[in-house]
Amino acid sequence: MVDYEGDADNEKAGETADSADSEDYDDSGGEEESSPTDSRTYYHRGNDYYEKNDFDKAIENYNMAIVLNPNFAEAYFNRGLCYYNKKNYDRAIKDYDKSAELDPRNPIIYNNRGDAYYRKQDFEHAIADYDKALSLNDKYLKAFYNRGLAYACQQDYERAVEDFNKVIELNPEFSEAYHIRGLAFDYMQDYPKAIADYEKAVKLNPQFQEAINHLELAKQKASGAVSVGPDGAVTTTEGGGQTINAVKLLQKPNMNFKDVAGLEKLKEVINDSIVYPLLQPDLARKYGKLGGGGVMFYGPPGCGKTFIVKAAAGEKGPDAAAALPENGGQPTPLRTRRAGVGQREHPGNRRDQRAVGR
Repeated sequence: MVDYEGDADNEKAGETADSADSEDYDDSGGEEESSPTDSRTYYHRGNDYYEKNDFDKAIENYNMAIVLNPNFAEAYFNRGLCYYNKKNYDRAIKDYDKSAELDPRNPIIYNNRGDAYYRKQDFEHAIADYDKALSLNDKYLKAFYNRGLAYACQQDYERAVEDFNKVIELNPEFSEAYHIRGLAFDYMQDYPKAIADYEKAVKLNPQFQEAINHLELAKQKASGAVSVGPDGAVTTTEGGGQTINAVKLLQKPNMNFKDVAGLEKLKEVINDSIVYPLLQPDLARKYGKLGGGGVMFYGPPGCGKTFIVKAAAGEKGPDAAAALPENGGQPTPLRTRRAGVGQREHPGNRRDQRAVGR
């Protein structure tokens, strides 16, 4: 199964991707005078803290805005964004619920709540919210893209392709959409279509290394030079009909982070993103600490990239296994992320639309 999981951030107005006239929140801020009894004073202050990524202070101010105005839909929405960024997806969903109750015609709310469900790996509820967003705005690019990812996570690649088709129709220059559709075709073993999409992605973005890697592998699959077994193992066929495993599995690692000097910040990032959710999945889910995304290592040969990956596998215990490419650097070609959907929709500003993509 293709891993479509990754950075699934909510939308932020001012960086919205949809080209249709959706119901954005109106920020009538202007140069109004601050008042300690005006809910919008705290709302705008919360927005300022949000932009600085100080989500705790932002939440404090949105709390005050809601105390002064319990029907302040924007404040609930923005507080939900803060909880989302803190990976407290249950609290985010609760705030999005209230915001949707107060502003039921706003498609952005349903898209963002769908993202929170997606991060909880509750794809059925996520798809239902993307459906609702699209019923309110049938040209909502991000909702099509996100729903396609959710379908792909359910291995429903046909529906995923339909949604990615719509994304490309809405934005023909979105290289990531061709790449992600190519992955869906790849997993459907429709290699000619996968190759065509990877080539288009690379044409639009010549530096798109992931698409370049997947393109090369798809060409090898199409020619029979490599194959993918039912367990997902990639094999390369050499002369004489010999088949060798192209992926090296490291089992029962005999090292962990104690064997790595320094790099404490990096170790904590790996622990939070990967190790802790694997060790205590129920506890991690309770506190919104879901595994997913990834950590990219880069640097010249011999700087310790493989060493710390082995140590990370050792942190999980003797049953851990890390998949490393035989060729000394080629990324494993069965993974993508929610690139291009990473903008957050923040309702405190008027629309300044632009196309998604990188």
